[in-house]
Amino acid sequence: MRTTLALLALLAGCEQVELGGTYAYLDELVDPTGAVAGTDAVFMPLPRAGGVARLAPGAEEATVLDLGARRVERLQATPTGDVLARTVATLCDDETVTGTRIDDCPYDELRRVGFVQRLGREKATDTWQVGPWYGDFTFSADGRWAVAPIDPDVGTTGGGIVNLTSLLALDLGSGRRFEIPVGFAADRILFVEDEAGARSAVVLSRSAVAVVDLTADLPGVRITYPLTLDAGSPLSPRDVVLTPDGGHALVTVAGSTDLYVLDLQDPSINLVSLAGTPADLVVDPANDQTLLVYANRSLVEVLDHQLFDLREVTLARPANHIDLGPDYALLSQLGAGLDLVRLDLASLRTDTIRLNYPPDEVQLAPDGAFAVTLVRSGSQGDNLELVDLVLRDGRVRTTSTAFRLDGAPVGLAMTEIPDGMSLLVLQQGVDTLFELSWPLLGLATADLPGGPAALGRVGDGFWIAHDDPLGLVSFYTPGEDVVSLAGFGRTGLFDVDQLFVEEE
Repeated sequence: MRTTLALLALLAGCEQVELGGTYAYLDELVDPTGAVAGTDAVFMPLPRAGGVARLAPGAEEATVLDLGARRVERLQATPTGDVLARTVATLCDDETVTGTRIDDCPYDELRRVGFVQRLGREKATDTWQVGPWYGDFTFSADGRWAVAPIDPDVGTTGGGIVNLTSLLALDLGSGRRFEIPVGFAADRILFVEDEAGARSAVVLSRSAVAVVDLTADLPGVRITYPLTLDAGSPLSPRDVVLTPDGGHALVTVAGSTDLYVLDLQDPSINLVSLAGTPADLVVDPANDQTLLVYANRSLVEVLDHQLFDLREVTLARPANHIDLGPDYALLSQLGAGLDLVRLDLASLRTDTIRLNYPPDEVQLAPDGAFAVTLVRSGSQGDNLELVDLVLRDGRVRTTSTAFRLDGAPVGLAMTEIPDGMSLLVLQQGVDTLFELSWPLLGLATADLPGGPAALGRVGDGFWIAHDDPLGLVSFYTPGEDVVSLAGFGRTGLFDVDQLFVEEE
């Protein structure tokens, strides 16, 4: 054990090592920014090894999952807490090759085969073969359906022919998969869902919106809505939202002041003239309405979902971003404005809070009691502000509480504590976890074993990925000690790229 620890300590100071005639760069061993959390563990890609490490709170060491000869390319978590790995196996079409190393096969005989694998505690529990040319999945809320468009950055077809208008629809419950042609350059997907689950998928593509029926025995396009009849003047959909009943899709188009209202039940298209090209729009399900803001107009428009009439609320300054709270919307002008506007969703009354710095990011507390604004490397450095959004005597506080940061914010997370909320702040290059309490604004700190790279929730606490070449992840629960797992990236030092042997 001492020998292993001494070797790891020695390697940590190197950028490149040679083992058995092959070279390995240490910064290729782990990918902390690609880590995702499942229900009870964190999964981190190991690029050099091509595998995945499973790190669980309370475990004494990490588990490197058995993926066969497949190499992981990216991970995604489903809404139900499962983690899916997009993996690729490399095969050789030259039948004279008898070795298993990729270097044994002529380059023009290599072929890539894609898979989706559901990750378990020690290995993949389910595996589906899919084309490696598909992009990231969009998941239905119940975690049953995973739908992905073509990834335009993937240049290989694996030796076959790829329909660039297709989607991959994967039923994670039954394991069935479907390739559905829907239109050119599909890039955004929303689900129409009810208590029984997802009924259909609304897919945006260039100049068109397609509706895919997921309840049919063979899912396919039910209807396509053309956004223009002039093929020589294509339109680029910018945003799309669904009304709470799933009956209509609202689509904005880049450079246009028209809102396209698509009736998904009795197919038709209506146009609503807006005050300009929206910078952002958000559906308010409680009041059955949509809010729209404009970067160059000092107003917010409110669209009723019954008659699709518009109402205007005047603002002192423009807004380009909307965050939806429990009974209010918070309007901001990211990157430029000092005003936060609290818009009461029922009465449409506004309250304005003045900030000290124009925010790059706004986050609301889970209960909506306060907001956090972040500034990353602005003219006055890195800053954080807390904004009280609780109504007292019918009004809110018009000022914020500002904090100067030592480094750029890497991660921000919130959780409930007995007396309110706990706000965790990580900063680039700072080996300390800062914990602010709300509403008392007390400050506590905890030492970290290295600089942070990512932060997220897992189980009852949080995980922190560090910038460490051999792999380092910490777990923290408010009020408890920081516990870390290290060294799992060493797996990649000894692995070589292997060919995948097809099962007969």
